[in-house]
Amino acid sequence: MLIRFYGLRLLIVSPFRYQLHNSTMAQEIINVNSFIRGYHEYQDEWEPTLGDVYKLMREPDNVKDSNAVAVVKEKSGEVAPPSTSTANSHPNNVTDKFEVIGHIPKLMAIWVSKFLKRPTNCGKVVIKGKRVNRGGGFGLEIPCEYNFEGDSFSTKWLKAKLIKEEFLQ
Repeated sequence: MLIRFYGLRLLIVSPFRYQLHNSTMAQEIINVNSFIRGYHEYQDEWEPTLGDVYKLMREPDNVKDSNAVAVVKEKSGEVAPPSTSTANSHPNNVTDKFEVIGHIPKLMAIWVSKFLKRPTNCGKVVIKGKRVNRGGGFGLEIPCEYNFEGDSFSTKWLKAKLIKEEFLQ
């Protein structure tokens, strides 16, 4: 399949590989063991179960932190009214269709928010344990594994930032 876009030729090789001018951009995944923060604020909304998977979405309108990255689940049972902003919004930004159930750690969010600005990048979280309070003023947290998927350039950039902040080794 050959597609022309602004004079560039793009050859689709497979769902996750694209060939552009003889270079290959493959999707890569980074896995990070960490915690979902803020469970004490959302414990009335949900009960985590080992193995549950949730999406990560940017919250640029968050009053406390414009780089906040929320852990979200789809709202169930209620139909959200159609919103004009939802149709034109970024695919990695929180919309009315999702309910916030926690956040990623603030130092990680600075870099993950930038990573999620690219629409082809995405993130998810897998629950790995029961709620804990490790002290330090973080409240109740949920042990988890974050999975960040994106093109090679973006994942290498994010990996370098996470290593520098000691989220990865």
